[in-house]
Amino acid sequence: MKFSLIIILTISIPTISVSQNVINKTDSQGYKRDSVTSIKHSEPHILSKAYPTVKVGYMYSKWHSAEVGIAMLHLIGRPREYYGTMGLTLGSDFLFDKEIIFGPKLSAEANLMFLGTRLNATYYTADFKSGSFKIRPEIGLTLLGLINVFYGYTFNNSNPAFINQKHSISVFVNIPIAKEIYGH
Repeated sequence: MKFSLIIILTISIPTISVSQNVINKTDSQGYKRDSVTSIKHSEPHILSKAYPTVKVGYMYSKWHSAEVGIAMLHLIGRPREYYGTMGLTLGSDFLFDKEIIFGPKLSAEANLMFLGTRLNATYYTADFKSGSFKIRPEIGLTLLGLINVFYGYTFNNSNPAFINQKHSISVFVNIPIAKEIYGH
């Protein structure tokens, strides 16, 4: 019994180390792949590199507003075949009322095929002395994360009288800065 256990362990230890070497290979584009998924049709996954993207948009609630930001988006899919994006955006809203109201914000978004979602945290201020912090989750339609039409509902976390808006419709585009993003 002890002899057969030693033989099994002696045979299995080199096999485990060989399979680990196979798993840690990288392909020509620098993505980590294992030999099994590179032979079979691999499952969609988050590609490891984040790409810079310019985000430009329009939002309507009670007021018209513009959105401008820089996003770092990861592609979801396989190399040369992607199905959506996910990532973070640092940007700003500009509300046009009697005065221009500035709203720096941080957003997290995920877009897959034709469905997208985004969570915004925005601090609206007119004079940089006082303002209102808002959380706005959004959901809507997207074209692979490039063109988006979202509905949002705003939660007022502080000073609800300042920029009292609940429902919003956003239309925005993500413009890739790096030209090798979409397989070019």
